[in-house]
Amino acid sequence: MSEATAKRNALWTMWKREAQRRAMGDRALVITSAFRSRSCNASVGVASNSRHLYGDAADLEGTPTLCSLAQEARSHGFGGIFGPGYPAHNDHTHIDGRSGQVLVGTVLRRRSRDPARHHPGRPRGDPLTGR
Repeated sequence: MSEATAKRNALWTMWKREAQRRAMGDRALVITSAFRSRSCNASVGVASNSRHLYGDAADLEGTPTLCSLAQEARSHGFGGIFGPGYPAHNDHTHIDGRSGQVLVGTVLRRRSRDPARHHPGRPRGDPLTGR
């Protein structure tokens, strides 16, 4: 990935986190890690293909609760969400720009593409007509 692409990703991620922060009552979000260079990522001893290398990930700690952070992150376009119960994530919530992966309990599942499956009562098809 080019440096310019990583910078664009980091900027986009920053704005999504800012929207998340505002939605949570303008509380400060404690970000302990965001973009990492390859050498920094290697020194931390985490996944060699970490989303932090691409500029579209952040690790959050503190208040509000880790669960609240994860729930609000999902509402603001973060698809990769890992927190307590997922290995090496008991003290923070990791959010990233992947689509379709959410930690549910201790099981990582792919989100269904069928909105009616996740929103019972919501009509399938066209949101206006329900067809």
